[in-house]
Amino acid sequence: MSVNSVMETQIYKLDDKRFAILHSYAILTNLVQAQAEAIAAQLSEGTMTAEEMEQHENCIPLDAIESVQTNLTKFDDTLLLTYTKGGSSKSEKVKMEFASDEKDKFVQHMYSYMKQDYSYEQYTNTAWASMKPSFVFFLYTLLIGGFLSWLAYYMETAEEYSLRVPVILYPVVELISHTGYIPVAIFMGVIALISLMMVVRRAVKPSTKLVIERKSQSQVA
Repeated sequence: MSVNSVMETQIYKLDDKRFAILHSYAILTNLVQAQAEAIAAQLSEGTMTAEEMEQHENCIPLDAIESVQTNLTKFDDTLLLTYTKGGSSKSEKVKMEFASDEKDKFVQHMYSYMKQDYSYEQYTNTAWASMKPSFVFFLYTLLIGGFLSWLAYYMETAEEYSLRVPVILYPVVELISHTGYIPVAIFMGVIALISLMMVVRRAVKPSTKLVIERKSQSQVA
């Protein structure tokens, strides 16, 4: 079956320097840029069939999607797709993480192909669901900040020491060896305080979740 070349094909950038293609028939994910551009050209020219699209390891036909979920917050660029593929009775899930500002465009473009058979609803998240990402960030901030402050204190007070660190961390270790532990503790404390404020804000004012779900047969009729 030929894929309709008249329908728009769009490339979207993911946050791990990979790319996704959205076509009226399917989504292709986890592509390198050259691969995405080549496939998009084939789709636009009508030289790639639906069967060829489905042979791709990370192909998700739009009609296989059961639901799409995402939080409508400024810094949340993740999208959760639930789908049933290839006649399987078991649902699969895939999380797509987009580069900044790409997610909303992708969702609106995708829903333009799905709106006849899918509902589009916005819900207020529970307090925990809303604050969980910020709370996890806060915990990481405490752990990293505590470790860096201790390391800076150790290097400042030890008479002699020897450290082995990965090359990528060398600039950080070199920096804190010159600043001392007090500036490090203050800086990480400020970040922890800001992240804690975000946790409280999300608990007081929960975020909104967007859910796109397949309609029941009665709704479609």
